[in-house]
Amino acid sequence: MDNLLTQVKQGIEAKTPPNLQEDTQKMVAAGMKIMFDAKTHQMMMKQINQPGDIIDNVAKGIGALMSIIFRSSKGAPPIDAAIPASILLMVEALDYLAQTGKIQITPDIVAQCTKTLMAYMMQKLGLTPEKIQQLQSGAQPAGQAPTPPAGQQAPSGLIAQSQGA
Repeated sequence: MDNLLTQVKQGIEAKTPPNLQEDTQKMVAAGMKIMFDAKTHQMMMKQINQPGDIIDNVAKGIGALMSIIFRSSKGAPPIDAAIPASILLMVEALDYLAQTGKIQITPDIVAQCTKTLMAYMMQKLGLTPEKIQQLQSGAQPAGQAPTPPAGQQAPSGLIAQSQGA
């Protein structure tokens, strides 16, 4: 795996709260199976090879993959775990594309994909800036409120760290 992607992956895993690590890993395992299983791999490739920007296609594909995971899971997985899981799946998809020669990993590629993915995830989860502000102000009990701002900030910080900031 590319050094930058390894740093992003390790950073997300380190910043995932202990109470969400198991759920995050379950979602990543489910996503990896869908992405790379012989029966469903063509779905991933179809998404990636759509017309348009490949990085946007990756981000939208991971967002769609997370929707599939939520729909197919028994019981609702914690939304809080969806953010780190989606970033970890994005890293795996980018790594696959780099290994197959479709893209070259750069900090800008990772940043663009993360930004697009987070915007798509917020849309899919129905989170608006107003809802996030309401959640941050304690409108819901702790542990039930999604925390996308932390998920959004972590990749930026990791990218900045990888660039020596």
